[in-house]
Amino acid sequence: AYIMARLLGGDHRLSAGIITIQTLLAAVTIPVILLLTQFSAHPA
Repeated sequence: AYIMARLLGGDHRLSAGIITIQTLLAAVTIPVILLLTQFSAHPA
């Protein structure tokens, strides 16, 4: 997405920022969702 934005004259800095934020959010939310689903699959 960054390369395409840069080649087509788009806002490549904004694209890089969005990609970075999405990656960081995924790194946080995926383990949290896995942890929550693990607890919901095995009720105490």
